[in-house]
Amino acid sequence: MENVPLSEREIEILQLVSQGKSNKEIAAELFISVNTVKVHLANIFTKIDVSSRTEATLYAIEYGIVKSPAGEPAAQASVLSTPNEPPEPSRFQVFFRKYWWGVALVALFLILGLSSLLANTPLFAAPTETPNPYLSELYQQRWQELTPMSVPRAGLAAASYSNAIYAIAGQTSEGPTSLVERYDPQTDTWTKLADKPTAVSEVSAVVLGEKIYVPGGKLADGKVSNCLEVFDPRKGTWESKAELPLAVSGYALAAYEGQMYLFGGWDGEQVVDQAWRYDPFNDAWHAAANLPSARAYATAAEVSGKIYVLGGWDGIQEVQESLSFDPARDLEGEPAWQKKPDLPEACSDCSAESISGMLFVIGTNGIWQLNSPYLKWAQIPFNTIPAGQHGFSSALSPEGYLYFVGGQDAASAPLDTLYRFRVVYTISIPNVIK
Repeated sequence: MENVPLSEREIEILQLVSQGKSNKEIAAELFISVNTVKVHLANIFTKIDVSSRTEATLYAIEYGIVKSPAGEPAAQASVLSTPNEPPEPSRFQVFFRKYWWGVALVALFLILGLSSLLANTPLFAAPTETPNPYLSELYQQRWQELTPMSVPRAGLAAASYSNAIYAIAGQTSEGPTSLVERYDPQTDTWTKLADKPTAVSEVSAVVLGEKIYVPGGKLADGKVSNCLEVFDPRKGTWESKAELPLAVSGYALAAYEGQMYLFGGWDGEQVVDQAWRYDPFNDAWHAAANLPSARAYATAAEVSGKIYVLGGWDGIQEVQESLSFDPARDLEGEPAWQKKPDLPEACSDCSAESISGMLFVIGTNGIWQLNSPYLKWAQIPFNTIPAGQHGFSSALSPEGYLYFVGGQDAASAPLDTLYRFRVVYTISIPNVIK
């Protein structure tokens, strides 16, 4: 293969494009999101100066990235497949190539202007010290209490897949359970699914490809598990994967680029600072850079290419600390941890979700929102949730709903409740025809 200006991941995606695979098929095969595939394709098209998948395929044949369909040498296939003279660019292409910097500058000003406008609207503004009845009414309209689960549970794993919410395992009044239920937002109903093989509590879940991964957890005898069990929502079946290097519960968990990252937790005797990366393609665990300090019952979410690890318990007290972990730097052996603005209050057994560069941390008294890149926390009050309820598991649906599943009441009894809060609205901007 001749020297090409593409990374290994980009070459891998270009090979799949040349096989005629769609973005969705590529995402499933590589365990990454469709949006990530789109970003890689945009970078590929820019680097090799093409504007279509067909041109990209011809490029791949010419440079030996893939074999030509007829089995001819790459150079010959390129001559037969492309005209001797390149097509003359359109007037728009000539203008864009000459003045791309001006177009980019105008787009930047428009984005900044829209961001400033949204940041100063009531739906996105941080609450003031003086209660605002208008804001309270708006927040109230965005809350809903939905049909509860069949069994009250705390410390369960929650996940969103194909517009449904999955509630997995957790602690009941009688101990850890293996119960799995699916919530359908269209009908506001729960359906019981195949039990998880191992009954556990203090667990979390992530979706990789089209499967839900649930590592470790606390067992009925108080010990912790090192099992990794995976649920296939399409088949309704469970399977076991590579065991964790360390039995652990109460960890922080996040997905990034088709990999699963696990931080800290409780090993049955003490809080730990280890971090691990799981590769589903090879079914293998790899050590990642340790946390700056040991902690359990923290929460994690990926925002703009970094994984935020927030709050937790250090073995003595709850912590407010907020850290970011850079997976790319970690893979290069560079320092991967960076301190971020502390949470407004100490928080363990919290939950975090992210969407569109916005990070949401579900605490005891409300939702704390961090808008990147401004790095300033704002609070959304619990208008519907009774005081004292906490320890929710959470999941964020594609429609922009933040779901609160289970948890505990003020007396630490498990809850069966299900709430949701609309964090994102779709705004339609009409075309103006002169």
